[in-house]
Amino acid sequence: MSKGRGFGSVTRLPSGSWRARIYIDGRREHKTYPTREMALRWLREMRLKKVEEESGAVERRATDETITYSMLEAGLVEWMASGSERVHTKRTLESYGHHVRHVLEHWRNRRVARTQTKDVEAWKVALRRDGYSTSTIRQRLDALSKFHQFAVTMGHLAHVPCAIKRPRLVRRSERDVVSEQEMEALVGMASGLKDPRPLAVILLAGDAGLRAEEICRLRWSDVREGYLRVAVRGEEDRTKSGRSRDVPILTVRLRDALAALPPSDIGPAVPGCRTRWSVRRIASMAWRPALGGPAQVHRLRHRFASRCANLGVPAFKLMRWMGHATLDVTQVYYHDDFDVDVRVGQGLERGMDRTRTAVQKEGTHANLL
Repeated sequence: MSKGRGFGSVTRLPSGSWRARIYIDGRREHKTYPTREMALRWLREMRLKKVEEESGAVERRATDETITYSMLEAGLVEWMASGSERVHTKRTLESYGHHVRHVLEHWRNRRVARTQTKDVEAWKVALRRDGYSTSTIRQRLDALSKFHQFAVTMGHLAHVPCAIKRPRLVRRSERDVVSEQEMEALVGMASGLKDPRPLAVILLAGDAGLRAEEICRLRWSDVREGYLRVAVRGEEDRTKSGRSRDVPILTVRLRDALAALPPSDIGPAVPGCRTRWSVRRIASMAWRPALGGPAQVHRLRHRFASRCANLGVPAFKLMRWMGHATLDVTQVYYHDDFDVDVRVGQGLERGMDRTRTAVQKEGTHANLL
């Protein structure tokens, strides 16, 4: 038996189907579905129906002007989870709940109908003054917008009370990617440590393009001859894209770093890497003395994509190595290399010189292409 996230239960029957069961107002309701995802979706729909009934009772007791953000807290996360056709993962629901709690710290006792744009802008300024990044502020504003959409859906408001303008997310290429000089400094510092784990983590991200979560889930059975198998092992142990892929071992130093790790049939291939925070902590053993500050492992993934693109790896092959669904996502990871631009310019100049010399010898403009 597996619990349905706190509001029911899902049981696997001997026939292979799944039975969803829930108690509402003292009565038991249940249905049988062929898959667990369909059973969980029905549980969420029943929970949302119960929330709508409770919200209707609140609406009868209070007018639109008296609805506060705290009154909408009960069913907001369930509404966001069941408002989509696909089933959200546990991690996504936890992220929703985190943003909702942060919004309520500032807006709990405020009336939803009286929210104005200037109030949202003042909150945005306060978040920036507290040191939150632009991406975090955008997530907070998205959570506030969900409150307004939920109020309109439940019938508390006729329309959203105000417009919410999110700050523009400006991507800084020089910050996102690790340069070749920084990469060599990291490898040199990690190679001088007695612990082989920092070098392995840095090269798995910088020379293979693995995410921090994928480094945690890498097993020795995934280390094959010449490539790494980034595998999907169920709902709780899955890749971000939800698809398995093969990443080639392109450098000798990566192969040697993996060979230096102690082999184990149980647990991750890199000992101690069980969460992305542990990956960051292990990488910081070399990152902090070499570059200063805590490790930013995802920048090494940008370095891998940029390096492969500059060396002429086809776009679709690089997309498969990175585990992206579209080329648009892969292009975000590509950063221009000034050295490549100089080499291309020099090659074009040499080609034009040869063409100019041939034209002067032959005295004709034929066959230039």
